[in-house]
Amino acid sequence: MADNQQRGAQIIADFERSRRQVMAEMQQEADHSLLKVRVKNEITQIRETLLTLELQLVAQLEEIIKDIERNIMDLVGGFVEYCRDLENYHHEKVLNIAVSTLEKVVKNELKEDLPDDVLLLFVDKDTVINAIHDDEVQRNRKRVSEIQKYVDYACNQLEETDYQ
Repeated sequence: MADNQQRGAQIIADFERSRRQVMAEMQQEADHSLLKVRVKNEITQIRETLLTLELQLVAQLEEIIKDIERNIMDLVGGFVEYCRDLENYHHEKVLNIAVSTLEKVVKNELKEDLPDDVLLLFVDKDTVINAIHDDEVQRNRKRVSEIQKYVDYACNQLEETDYQ
């Protein structure tokens, strides 16, 4: 981008020097038509060169934006995968704790008193696992929704920068 801007500035500076020189020559010559044609040709060439540079700059910016979008999507994908791994780890730990607690309840080895509604959950292993699963599914759906909202937000922010 900087190279593109430097090239454009150099082209304009060269044209200004040439234009000043032609203007000085025009004051000395009686026939200005050849000089006018030369200046018009230079102006046309400069316009084409500057427009080409501008189109190159736009293409470079579009490519940079696409790279940023890809990088953001990769980061979000990695983050979601990491969250999924953490969720699985959490679910596994909660399940282990629940099964261990169930075994203690069955053997009457529980050191602390649990409320009656909690004890009802520990009727059997299936009840415990189903309760954990239901809670996990509900928590997971909420988390997936939050992640999707964040991804949508990040994409919207990126799209808004395209229009600015």
